[in-house]
Amino acid sequence: MKFFSPTGAVSFVVFSALHCGAEIPKQTESKLAERCSHAFEGVVVQIYTTVKQTSADFEHTYGIAEVDVRDVNKGDEMEPGDRVYVRFWRKRWVGIGKAEPDHYGHWNIPSQGDRVRVYVKGDGKAGFDVMSPNGFFEVQPPDARDK
Repeated sequence: MKFFSPTGAVSFVVFSALHCGAEIPKQTESKLAERCSHAFEGVVVQIYTTVKQTSADFEHTYGIAEVDVRDVNKGDEMEPGDRVYVRFWRKRWVGIGKAEPDHYGHWNIPSQGDRVRVYVKGDGKAGFDVMSPNGFFEVQPPDARDK
């Protein structure tokens, strides 16, 4: 019985290399909390976005989430009751064929009314950027949202 196939081994290595080059791996909340400058919970008041065709193959969405801070877990430039504006982005393939592996921006972008935990880098002067790729976490299901 033959268990090793050189062709299979080469295919596995090539496939693994292609797979590893894809999106930035999802970060655990503990890693995000360790690496961020600020972490807080709040309710999304509004999402502001603009979409730009940046090339023949890609469309970028640049956004700002306005969040009413309810609890601060890390950082000293915000407190409950503050309105904080955090930047995020997404990239979408609009070209012909299959998209190449790349960083396609933030995941789990919230909607108005969502209660979220947000991990950011930055400061009150330069602004806050949501940590890539998954610095937004919903802390309540949609049916239990604050109104």
